[in-house]
Amino acid sequence: LYLSLNCRILSQLSAGLSLDDRTNYYTYEIRSLADSLFDDAMRYGLRANMNWRLPSQWSGFVNGGLRKREIDSQNTYSYAAGLQKANLSALHLYMNINASGFVNYYSDGYYGSLQLGRSFRNGHDLSLEYGNYTYALRQGGGTRTNQWLRLNGSLQLVKGLYVTEQYEY
Repeated sequence: LYLSLNCRILSQLSAGLSLDDRTNYYTYEIRSLADSLFDDAMRYGLRANMNWRLPSQWSGFVNGGLRKREIDSQNTYSYAAGLQKANLSALHLYMNINASGFVNYYSDGYYGSLQLGRSFRNGHDLSLEYGNYTYALRQGGGTRTNQWLRLNGSLQLVKGLYVTEQYEY
């Protein structure tokens, strides 16, 4: 079950509420512990969000969530925020800064990323992104931190048809 309600409060401000009770099925081949922890915490349950557009081509969002399952002894709380800027310089760069986190009985995690990119004519795009996530398993599992650097690109072949690439270190 997935329900979502979004409402434009003002021309620059919108808010929403969603309920997500869908299930992802992971196999041993595609399951990454950190990815599944973040996916579970940041998507499932009840979430509220707010998005705004500011002058000078700034925009941002905040959201928070709550998940309570019968098998959990405590709720899972999650949160996220982001800030975007278009036409950052004379080069027409864009910038995205995102942060998120979750806390529950079993683990807690934090995620942050910074992306700088440029959109070109005809739908082409190139960006560089740095990201980091850290999570800790509370039951003696220790802490793990992953960092990455990504080069993303897209090339529009014809209207609506793209070729994308991503290189990650």
